[in-house]
Amino acid sequence: MDDYSGGPDDISEFGLHAYVDGELDLSSQERMAEYLRSSPAAAARVEAYRWQNLAICLLFNADELRHQKLADAHAGRGTSPLNRARRARALIHVACAVLLAFVVACFGAWLSAYLP
Repeated sequence: MDDYSGGPDDISEFGLHAYVDGELDLSSQERMAEYLRSSPAAAARVEAYRWQNLAICLLFNADELRHQKLADAHAGRGTSPLNRARRARALIHVACAVLLAFVVACFGAWLSAYLP
């Protein structure tokens, strides 16, 4: 999984994603971290990828919550105020995570466009 051998020319999108996903070996992680300290644009992209991963995880958990909502409705528990409050709170969390991921991605794109 390690396609990063240490130099700036060796960095690829695959390498950045592998770093974010924890797929690089320890020495490659250390070299990538050093590269990210010297490259603010790449560091911004990695941060945007991390937020995207979080949003994806939250979206899949929201899908599980929807399935639980259907199960609760069939069991006669879907209309309680507590369940409605939990669903509303979960939806707000997902919406906030997606919005935050979008803002970070836009900031990263803006940052990479204006930095040399």
